[in-house]
Amino acid sequence: MNINKNIHSVLGWLEDNIDEKLMEKAKARHAAALSFQALESPVAMVGFPVEGLDRYKYVETRNDKEKLLYNELMTCVEAVVAADDSILSIRSDFGVGTVPSLFGAKDIITDDNTKPWVTHFSIDDIKSVLDKGMPDLENGYGKKVHDVYCYYNEVLDSYPKCKKHIHLCHPDFQGPFDIAHLLMGPAIFYEIYDSPEIVKELLSLTVETYIAFYKKLNPLFTDKFSIGDRSYNCQGRYVWGGNIVLRNDTAVCISEEHYIEFIKPYDERILKEVGGGSIHFCGRADQWTEAMFSTENVRGINPTYVEGKYTFGHDYLELMKPCMDKNNVPVIAYYICDDEFENFDFQKYNTGVTYCLSASGIEEAKRKQEILANCF
Repeated sequence: MNINKNIHSVLGWLEDNIDEKLMEKAKARHAAALSFQALESPVAMVGFPVEGLDRYKYVETRNDKEKLLYNELMTCVEAVVAADDSILSIRSDFGVGTVPSLFGAKDIITDDNTKPWVTHFSIDDIKSVLDKGMPDLENGYGKKVHDVYCYYNEVLDSYPKCKKHIHLCHPDFQGPFDIAHLLMGPAIFYEIYDSPEIVKELLSLTVETYIAFYKKLNPLFTDKFSIGDRSYNCQGRYVWGGNIVLRNDTAVCISEEHYIEFIKPYDERILKEVGGGSIHFCGRADQWTEAMFSTENVRGINPTYVEGKYTFGHDYLELMKPCMDKNNVPVIAYYICDDEFENFDFQKYNTGVTYCLSASGIEEAKRKQEILANCF
C-alpha cells in the first residue's frame, strides 16, 4: 500500500474504502454469535501484515495526538484490507498505567516502541492513597486521555463514513485487581495474606475511581450499540458483550478462593454500575474458570492466547463449554493457531464463540477465509 504518513491521507483512504454494508453485516454477525444464534459460517478475524504501513514508535505518539491517531488508524486500515468480520475502532491509548496515573503513579518507558510500565507504591504510600480517597480525574493521564478523545471526534467530523464506522472505544482501564497490582506491585500477593483489609480498601477505591472516570469519558465514546435487549461494545477488531471490557491479567496468578474473595465481587460492582461487560485475561485460568463465568452481569469472556505456554484449540473450549452453556456467556476472539486450524472442528463450536486467526499475508488470509466460509 502507498498511503502518505499523515492522518488525512489515511482517513481519505478509509473514507474511500470502508464497505458500509460489510461493516453492518459484521456487527450483526458478531452480535448473533455472542447471543448463541445460528450462523452461516464462523465469525472470524484474520490478522496479517499489510505491506507499506509505517507506524510511529510509541515514544513518538506519547505527546502527539496526531501521531497517536495515525497509529490507531493503521489497525483500521488492516481491518479494511482484510475484508473479514473485523470491526473498526480506535482509543486513547497510553497503556496500562492510565488509571494508576490518576493516583499519582508514574510510568516507565522500557523501550521506545513498548507501552510503559508503572512504578509501584510502598505500603506507606498505599495508605496515603487510601487516606486521600478518590483522586482528581484530571491527574496523570486523566486530562490527556479526555483531550485525545475530543480531538478524535473533531477530526472524524470531516469524514462521515469514518465517523460512523470507526468506533471510539474506552481506553485500557484494566480491572480493579490489575489496577491495585499496578499500584502496589508484587507485594499485593503477600498483602492478600498479611493485610487483606488494606487490599480490599484499595480495591474499593479503584472501583469507585474506575466508575467515575468511565462515566466522565463515556459521552465521548462511540463504541456501543444494541440489538434487541442486548448491548455490545467495539474494541480492537472485535465486538464484546456489554458496555466495557475488564482486564484480569494479574488474576491468572491466584487461586479460585482468592479470585472469589478479591476479584469477583469488585468486578461485579463495576459491571452492575455500567450495564454489564466482558472480561479479558491473557493465558488460561483453569482454576477459576467456573467462578468467572458466573460473574453477575458478565456478557463475554476473552482468554488471550500466549504462544508456547498454553494449550488452546479444542482443549480449552472443552473446559469452558459447560460454563458457557450454564451461564449463557460467550467466548470472544478465541485464537486458533496455525497447527490447530487445519483440524479444528468449527462445526462443534458453531456459535457462542468468535475467533481470531493469523496469516503470513493476504493470500493465506483469503485461503483461511474461504475455508471458514464453507466449514458448516
